[in-house]
Amino acid sequence: MNAVAYTAADVRFEHQPPRRMAYIRVIGPYSTETLGPAFGRIIHWASEHGAMNANTLCLGVYYDDPEVTAPEKQRADVGVTVHEDFQPSGEVQVQTIPGGLCAILRHKGHYSTLGGAYRWLYGVWLPESGREPSAAPPYEVYVNDASKLPPEEWLTDICIPLAE
Repeated sequence: MNAVAYTAADVRFEHQPPRRMAYIRVIGPYSTETLGPAFGRIIHWASEHGAMNANTLCLGVYYDDPEVTAPEKQRADVGVTVHEDFQPSGEVQVQTIPGGLCAILRHKGHYSTLGGAYRWLYGVWLPESGREPSAAPPYEVYVNDASKLPPEEWLTDICIPLAE
């Protein structure tokens, strides 16, 4: 559980651009043990294929509510942004995260504490905000490089696409 208490002031609204993403699909529990190796593989693959640069973002798209979906059936796409003419290969696929208005909460801390932030966003903030989520799944933008910082400094933007 996330020890940080969030308030409505912590949520910002931004129009996000569409983002083309090279990704690996992961089916299994939303945990660092399950997702971490896939992130390692996609980053290694992107580095080997010249897809990593100063503007590359690491992203995760999460399709299932872990409070409803059994851990072994939870689906996530972990990946990096790529240019329009990028061609996937092997286990790497490509998709475009749609652009549009998002509610964004910046979470600080270990990825294992993200669940508390999601529970607050969907269980408290969203019902009180009067907003409706769009049909697009939530996604995360990993703001800084977790391999270079202690977990208490990791920054993650949780992006909830909103119906406009």
